[in-house]
Amino acid sequence: MLLRPITFVLLLVNSACYGEVTDWVEVEDALQEYANYPSSENANRASSALPLEHAQWGENSPASRSSEFIYDSGQFSMLSHQVSVGHSESVRLAFKLFSISDGAFTEDLQVILGGLVRSHPELFLRELNDSSISQVYFEGLVLNDGAAFVDRLAAKCLEARRKADALNTVSDVELA
Repeated sequence: MLLRPITFVLLLVNSACYGEVTDWVEVEDALQEYANYPSSENANRASSALPLEHAQWGENSPASRSSEFIYDSGQFSMLSHQVSVGHSESVRLAFKLFSISDGAFTEDLQVILGGLVRSHPELFLRELNDSSISQVYFEGLVLNDGAAFVDRLAAKCLEARRKADALNTVSDVELA
């Protein structure tokens, strides 16, 4: 079927102005499935359902509701655990969740992903390279160590040195 020129132009304008269309019901379903059974397949499904770029935020926006769903409803603890043990698809999902995160959720994503620097530096760098996160988040990934380090400058400096040491162990020149 051939589109009329005006229909084609409207589709182009719509796509350029509003970007992709995210199925927010699918996002929440996929995140729920992942939390209930954090398999590689479910992590990949959830990652695929999330928007490619940071979603528009606002009170009661679909992005804020989906963010609250995973962050505030207890689903986040499963993601946090899977990331801490180095489940690569969960790490990819965590990076992808920046597209719907805001505030405390963003900071907690930075903390759990930043924790990988010491425990799984190669995985951290590989997934960071493959992600599309903005530079704004990068500083927090490396320097935000969470509540345990607040007002503990010596401990924070020690953690930063340990992260640097861990990153220096990565031998893959594509990542280093």
